[in-house]
Amino acid sequence: MSGLKRHQLTDPQKNLEDRVCSTHNKPLELFCCSERLCVCVLCVYSEHKGHEVIPLKEASELQKIQLQETEAHVQEDISRRMKKITELRGSVRASHAAADREISDGVKVFTALKESKKKDTEEQAESLIQEIEQEICELKRRKTELQQHSENYLKSEDPLHLLQNSLHLSNKSATKDWTSVAVCGPTYRGSMARTLSQLEHDFMRKPGLFLKKS
Repeated sequence: MSGLKRHQLTDPQKNLEDRVCSTHNKPLELFCCSERLCVCVLCVYSEHKGHEVIPLKEASELQKIQLQETEAHVQEDISRRMKKITELRGSVRASHAAADREISDGVKVFTALKESKKKDTEEQAESLIQEIEQEICELKRRKTELQQHSENYLKSEDPLHLLQNSLHLSNKSATKDWTSVAVCGPTYRGSMARTLSQLEHDFMRKPGLFLKKS
């Protein structure tokens, strides 16, 4: 029984043809770091001559680490994008507050101008938020995929099986850098006073422009 307890189960070697080099018909026992491919010993002296080649076991251990790091990076990407959404929504609230403060010092006739500026800011922020939320959905989908596969791969004792089936999971997602993205809110300070002053000037100069013709 002690011998059985020490015995460690390995992944079943399914699809044996996938474990043999299609060019040299030799077992795939090495990993080419240069081209990220599992290779046989003869490949090292032919197609992959001069490339960086390491044993499958070493490559699989490195891949396990890479999978864990990739999952952590995906979570960081999600967190940064969630934070950016909070910042964008905060910018919208600040823009609304700035508009309200400025408009309160003006007259009701400029309400339409305020709403137009607020709408522009909202549309700008909403467009960015939708794009970020799409990336978050994709990142969450990728994180789920990583979690679903990593548990099995991290426990795998079959280096070839791990590398053949998990290399694509550690590729970095093509996502946008949102660090410097922000809502460019309109400047409200003084705009109402300048507009009122211009209207007063025009009225005094050409009052007929503001009278309805009979």
